[in-house]
Amino acid sequence: PSATSSSPVMEIPPPNDLASAIEYHVIAQEISNIASFPEMSGSGDPTTMSAQEKARDFLVFRDYLPLTVMDEEDDVPKNPNGGGNDDPLAIPNNDLKQQQKPYLTTATSAYRVAQRFATSVLYYATDGDNWETSQLWLEPGVHECNFIGVTCEEIAVPAVTLEEALESPNELPHHDDPEFDSTMEQMIVAIDLPENNIGGSLPQEIMALPYLRRLALWSNAVGGSLPTQLGRLTRLTGLHMDDNMLAGNIPRQIGQMSELTDLYLQFNKGIAGRIPAELGNLAKLERLRLSNMSLRGPVPTALGKLTNLVDLSLQDNRLGRSLPAELGNLTNLESMLLNGNIFTGDIPMSWKSLGKLKRLEIQYNELKSDMDEWVCPLRENAPEGSGLFEVMKADCKGDEPRITCSCCTECFAYFVS
Repeated sequence: PSATSSSPVMEIPPPNDLASAIEYHVIAQEISNIASFPEMSGSGDPTTMSAQEKARDFLVFRDYLPLTVMDEEDDVPKNPNGGGNDDPLAIPNNDLKQQQKPYLTTATSAYRVAQRFATSVLYYATDGDNWETSQLWLEPGVHECNFIGVTCEEIAVPAVTLEEALESPNELPHHDDPEFDSTMEQMIVAIDLPENNIGGSLPQEIMALPYLRRLALWSNAVGGSLPTQLGRLTRLTGLHMDDNMLAGNIPRQIGQMSELTDLYLQFNKGIAGRIPAELGNLAKLERLRLSNMSLRGPVPTALGKLTNLVDLSLQDNRLGRSLPAELGNLTNLESMLLNGNIFTGDIPMSWKSLGKLKRLEIQYNELKSDMDEWVCPLRENAPEGSGLFEVMKADCKGDEPRITCSCCTECFAYFVS
């Protein structure tokens, strides 16, 4: 199939053409765009290789099993020096290549091919050569589950080879489809590479890791926008992209991650726009941290559906308008940080139901409220040891404060001209 009506027609490649087979598969399954392969699409600068082309070339030309791990019955002389080349990423000479087995073939599981391609693209798209630690990443013949920072589990995946997927690209079974025969494969469930000097941008090919449960790349220098394809990682429970250089908007497709419990995007000043209402669909979400960004507009009332939420951090943005009464539904909430925004109006009376709230910070806003009227009595009458409103900070300092709060643990003087 072609990406658009004006795109070149893609023909099914022969089984022995691994390069074309990989290209065809990742485009047909919408893992990559055809534009990522300029020589196919006729677009872009042919002198500059894309991360996708670099990944393809690694898998085809350099990703060979070392002679020392080949089968005994192959009758190939063993080389004690591992091929005689000090550079593991160098392209083998023709004689050596004829003696070695390629790591991937068209007989390999289609899901494994996509996984290895995705990790290779991730390496190139995020400037892998300059990572602080990249042990075993893109070492020829080394399983991607042995790459540093990668965790895998043996999982039953549809028993479909790359060659079979090429023959019926529109009929590739979903990874959760129980009606198809399965085979056990080591599949990636977590990538943990924080504080690792990771740059570039997060590629859309990350969607080819359907079993991923945690992506933790915090405190790096990842730029660009978060790909909308993240929404297809429906098993993801933790997305930790805080303290990077991300830009653009928060993709609404994140609201499709039905298993998500932790969403950390704080300290990405380049992320602007509004908080998507679709985040209210994340029924299992426990921690939502969107502080120190450039978010604007109101807090979506849909966030009131996140009844498992424990931690809500929205401080230091440009969020405004009135505080949603619907947040009173978050009865498991223990910490709510709203300081450093431009919220107006009063604190909703519905927040009386926040019986587990231990920390509330609303200073440096344009709110006007008498917290002595009902918030302080709640704190004073709370059961001993409950910790209710144990930390409260508001604009309650000065001769005529905007907020009256005799029980606040810290008062600030904030004047709005």
